[in-house]
Amino acid sequence: MSAALESGMRALEERLLHDDFRASAERLDALLAEDLVEIDGSGRQSDRAAIRHWLLNKDPAARWCLSELQVRELSAELRLVLYHARQVEPPRPHSAGSRRSSLWRFDAGSGSWQLCFHQASKLK
Repeated sequence: MSAALESGMRALEERLLHDDFRASAERLDALLAEDLVEIDGSGRQSDRAAIRHWLLNKDPAARWCLSELQVRELSAELRLVLYHARQVEPPRPHSAGSRRSSLWRFDAGSGSWQLCFHQASKLK
């Protein structure tokens, strides 16, 4: 996997976690596939509308540290991104963070990558 592609995938993940989308929901919509599904740390499944709502209303001051990032090319249009995420602002001293996996699909119509699946597993 090229360093540029890995860097690009990291940037997409960080954009979802760090950007404040309240002023521009269109920027968020461009990142989320219509068929997006998420399984959260409690095992609950959410659809695109619920994920969009959370991202539009999340704490804009929250900051995350991503480590152990790996990108796997599953096909020309599909990337699997694996990483460890830990919230660092505001601090959560009793949290070990979570293991996360995302599937990003290239949308030829828009010429951009869109998140189509995400799962977070809390670490103890």
